[in-house]
Amino acid sequence: MLHPQLPECNGPTNEEALECGGHISPTNQAKLPQTTLLSMACMLGPNGKCVGMLTPERIHILHNAYQTTKTRGGHTGIQPPPAGFEAEVVALLQRQSSRTIDSSVSQQV
Repeated sequence: MLHPQLPECNGPTNEEALECGGHISPTNQAKLPQTTLLSMACMLGPNGKCVGMLTPERIHILHNAYQTTKTRGGHTGIQPPPAGFEAEVVALLQRQSSRTIDSSVSQQV
């Protein structure tokens, strides 16, 4: 069955828009994909360059774990001693980055 084409029916097709014969209209809005906004923080190394990205939630989790370990004496006797939370996170990201690079190189060989 043919549907009369209304002026507002001109545009991209949409299979569910029966009143427009499959077109998007003011009464038949296009279904858009769901999007997610994610906040990320760039962790800067001593040279000022970004060494990795973390969500604020992940930074909070790492900070709580670092402080809890420090409070319970988990840093005692470690050589070299931890330089501080920020330096430890940068070192963690640098180790992760080098592991990622190492594994991609070994897979190519």
